[in-house]
Amino acid sequence: MSSTLEILDDFFALRNDEDFSRVPGRTIREFGSQVLTGSQADPAHLSPDRQPVYIGGWPSANFGLVHGDLLLTSLLYNEQLLIRDPIVDWFAPEQHLVEHALAARPGYWDPEANQPHMRETRQFLNVAVTQLRALRPLIDAGIVVPVPTARRVYEQRVPIRRLVDRLVKNPDLAPGAYTAAYSPADIPVEDNVRGMFIFASGPNPEPRIAESLRRGLTYFAREFLIAASYGATYTAAFDHELFLCRTGVRDFVRPATRTSEAILQSDLPIFSGLTPQLIAEVHDDDMFGQFRADLHELFQNAPVDGTQSDLAAYVSDQERILLQPKLDDARKAAERGILQRIGAGLNAGKFGIAAGLAIDLALQSPGLATGLNVAREMANGFLDAPREQGSQRIWSSLIRHHRSVGAEMRDVRPKPGSTTGWAVPPEPSMNLTITPGTIIHDFVPRPDLEPYATPSGYTGGDYRPCPCGSGLRYRFCCKEADRRGPVVVSA
Repeated sequence: MSSTLEILDDFFALRNDEDFSRVPGRTIREFGSQVLTGSQADPAHLSPDRQPVYIGGWPSANFGLVHGDLLLTSLLYNEQLLIRDPIVDWFAPEQHLVEHALAARPGYWDPEANQPHMRETRQFLNVAVTQLRALRPLIDAGIVVPVPTARRVYEQRVPIRRLVDRLVKNPDLAPGAYTAAYSPADIPVEDNVRGMFIFASGPNPEPRIAESLRRGLTYFAREFLIAASYGATYTAAFDHELFLCRTGVRDFVRPATRTSEAILQSDLPIFSGLTPQLIAEVHDDDMFGQFRADLHELFQNAPVDGTQSDLAAYVSDQERILLQPKLDDARKAAERGILQRIGAGLNAGKFGIAAGLAIDLALQSPGLATGLNVAREMANGFLDAPREQGSQRIWSSLIRHHRSVGAEMRDVRPKPGSTTGWAVPPEPSMNLTITPGTIIHDFVPRPDLEPYATPSGYTGGDYRPCPCGSGLRYRFCCKEADRRGPVVVSA
């Protein structure tokens, strides 16, 4: 698979301008077609042997917005991170074949108007390309791997629905307990929307609230099965996603699978001053590389088929022997070693790691899964049996850090809504109730960056100023893009 950055480099190698605010609309469509074509093969750097993780609840869906010390530090403790490829997903036609919220990113094509979202595409590409280029040291090193996900969500729509059906029936996820524990703004429903649920006022709001919670569970199921389809471990960075992993674990493994939770008591240091370039330079240092290898060995050999006390004792013993010396070395490196020399330091914060582990009790000993087993179990909405000898991580989580989405990601805008929490006015009204939430508006055109957004002069026929704001004439800008329809894979 050619990466989006490689396609971007090649596509604009002979063009003088890479500003998507000004390039012709037909050029943008051609670029989208090449991006979709390049995304058909498996990602080049993706390797199940590197135990890749996918951080759910927004980080992997918007990793270009991550700037917090916690999430950047987590890259040092993980071998490989999957993130969504924002540009492939923006052009993917499959995104229109599954349900999305009104405030979701609209993508390139508007099926209702039968024309491109060209102004939104220009804005989004300028933002997304800048973000991907900033991550280039990590992408080139294979530490961060962008993967297409819109097509996967469509292909996995049946197992996603089956998983959601099981989660909805889980008594621990009943609306009363769920809404008492988490506010609307805690629940992501799209890659760029948390909360912002819309209700009609009136009595008996429970069915409407339950339907909103189902939308949140659908988003969780999509991310969880996307990770599984790429052979990655879903990782929760925030409390809400950890809650869903813990309470829903029995819903995404087969009945013959024994599960348990391992919690590391060690405090992992959070480093400050990290950049993609610095992370790429120190990621494979023996200190971090050996820690990751030892952590994988710890989980793989965990006695999941024993008691919880046996598991806790094993984890405590292995932490002391295998992990603690490496963590001590990491702290020293930040104070007076390699990290200090390249500009990183110790943050005042710390975090821990928890993991859900599984082993197949139907086997006399844990065995290797075949590709056929993977396909069959995913079709049923279950995770597959362990793919290697020993126990398998089916989820993991960053814990004890007390960090929020807003603290770890920039450009996340709070929306107060028209009510408090989950309150719905009991009196019928023509007005709709909108709960609080947060949103990422990275596709909304900025007037200050659209000098030609308001056409002037000749406004009729093919030679009018293009309404997309490029400053070009319609004939030489978006006429062909409008005529040719959605972006497709090139022949």
